[in-house]
Amino acid sequence: MPMPSILIAGIGRLGSRLAEQLVTEGWKVYGLRRGDQFPAGVEGISCDLLQDDLSQLPKVDYLVFCAAPARGQQDGYLQTYLAAMDKLLSAIEKQSLKHAIFTSSTAVYGQNNGEIVDETSLTEPVADNGKIMLQAEQQFIQHLKNKATVVRMAGLYGSSRFLIDQIIAGKPFNGNSWTNRIHLDDAAGVCGYLLKIAEMGSELETIYNGVDAAPVLSKEVRGWIAERLALDLNMQLSAPANKQVSSKKIQEIGYQFKYKNFKQGMLSLFN
Repeated sequence: MPMPSILIAGIGRLGSRLAEQLVTEGWKVYGLRRGDQFPAGVEGISCDLLQDDLSQLPKVDYLVFCAAPARGQQDGYLQTYLAAMDKLLSAIEKQSLKHAIFTSSTAVYGQNNGEIVDETSLTEPVADNGKIMLQAEQQFIQHLKNKATVVRMAGLYGSSRFLIDQIIAGKPFNGNSWTNRIHLDDAAGVCGYLLKIAEMGSELETIYNGVDAAPVLSKEVRGWIAERLALDLNMQLSAPANKQVSSKKIQEIGYQFKYKNFKQGMLSLFN
């Protein structure tokens, strides 16, 4: 029996890690990005989704859309998550996809007083990026109906020392702000796990949160890091902010985190 095939639209940090995992497991992986560097074993497609002809894309069983905007500003989000996604989905809508995944963001949750949120919580984003991501989710689901699953990812970590560098630089922060994150290995792991469930013929729900098992206050994360670096923190204690995003749903269907909390995941960054 042939192994399943997949097109990963967006071979960045997350797309590359997912591609590597699936190649190791024997999947036929096509990767699409603007550049020409692809992980080993991936059949690369150098392509600009907005500018290039998409009529000759390979026929695949699965799609993961995890492209990142070329620019962080609003127009970059609009082009990537609305215009480029719509063009790609229109190009492959005649294919008999088994399932597709879109990696969205927990920014679609607008709660900002420390509330616990899950996949049933209201989505009333305040920031522009959250509003655009919510529109993209709706577009993705409208195109693909019951073949669509959205994974709302928290902040990815595990490939840089960004937070450590902020602490070293003495950047001020609100210690009472809740933080939600997921290690890059687990972000890819969640997507891969959902794909395997779909390949086994089981139904997936439409929305899952991609976040580790332990939301934590900023002062705890930064305090833990600062202690290991023997540094002082430039901490302010303002009103509680942000939200606590629950990953209970993805755990209930059997996903086991490689890094359940920030301490497990950040240890490698000190080496």
